[in-house]
Amino acid sequence: MATLTKAVEGVDVHLEQVLALTVRGHDVELSQGAAGTITAQGDVRLRESGCGPVVAGRDVEIVEGGCGPVRAGGNVSIEQGGCGPIRAQQVSLHDSAAAVVFADHLEVAGGSKVGVSIPTQGIAGVGIGAAIGAAAGLIAGLLLARQRR
Repeated sequence: MATLTKAVEGVDVHLEQVLALTVRGHDVELSQGAAGTITAQGDVRLRESGCGPVVAGRDVEIVEGGCGPVRAGGNVSIEQGGCGPIRAQQVSLHDSAAAVVFADHLEVAGGSKVGVSIPTQGIAGVGIGAAIGAAAGLIAGLLLARQRR
């Protein structure tokens, strides 16, 4: 039976069969459990576990699990799992699925699925393009409104 706890904090956090609302630590490892949010300055490892958002300073490794959005300063590796949006330097999927991936390097193997993949260098371009499109739409709308008068 899993242990229920509100928050877990520590340097090296190793949890097994725990349900936690928040987990914070330098390195976090969760096995056969669930967490609301996980924040780590270093690495995060999930084994047969699930969670909400994950923020890691370095790498995230998921084996037979899933999570909400993931932001990693290093690499994300998922084997037999799935995630919401992922932002990392490199993402490796094996028999896994990801909704949206923002990464410079993406490796997809073993029947994995990716909804949308955007290189991290393209993120700034997407933002600039959206701003220009919004400005152009506003100007066009003002001109059309003016012509109707």
